[in-house]
Amino acid sequence: MGNISVNHKGKEECIKELVIDAAWPYLASEVLQEKIYSAFTLMSCAIHLNGKFQIVERVDNEDNPVIIQVLLVLKEEVLEID
Repeated sequence: MGNISVNHKGKEECIKELVIDAAWPYLASEVLQEKIYSAFTLMSCAIHLNGKFQIVERVDNEDNPVIIQVLLVLKEEVLEID
């Protein structure tokens, strides 16, 4: 999925087909590489304006964007490995 979202036409298709909804659950995977591929796909889709909206529309009880929170935790996890 990540490769599809690299060019503008692919990003538009990813937004239309709600790839963000399919990719973000993999951020909770036990396999680090799956988390990284998911993050790559999400960040690539987020370059598109509607992708930004899709990423922040899922919120927790305090109106914090869930996907952004999970990405920040993943960033810390990856930094601990390096």
